[in-house]
Amino acid sequence: MLLKDFYTVVDHSGTETEINASGVSNTHYHFILKLNPDHPVYQGHFPGNPVVPGVCQIMMIQELVNQIQDKPMRLEHADTVKFLSLIVPGQNPLLNFDFSCKENEVNKISTNVTIHAGDTIFLKFRGTFSQS
Repeated sequence: MLLKDFYTVVDHSGTETEINASGVSNTHYHFILKLNPDHPVYQGHFPGNPVVPGVCQIMMIQELVNQIQDKPMRLEHADTVKFLSLIVPGQNPLLNFDFSCKENEVNKISTNVTIHAGDTIFLKFRGTFSQS
């Protein structure tokens, strides 16, 4: 992990795979992460009003992709990154990460990810990861 003790994975539910008419498989994953609201990053982002930095949200996605693929992956490109709401760690310590992944070619996957808590959506992300 990039940031020690920034978050922990509380739950990782089983996968569900769909195969479309063209034979392309799309696998869904669900993770629940617990943020550490006392992490030092919040002392600077922002003092008195802590929010999860966008770069940390993208890094959490990459680390979960590494876990899904069971190998180091790197972000090749991001097609969509929409920050829709601020993540305040004291108000939203538990975050849901919903992944939809499909393999494009060997050692490359396309992902659609939503970070949310209840009805509040924090981030919508679409990008491609390749093996490091």
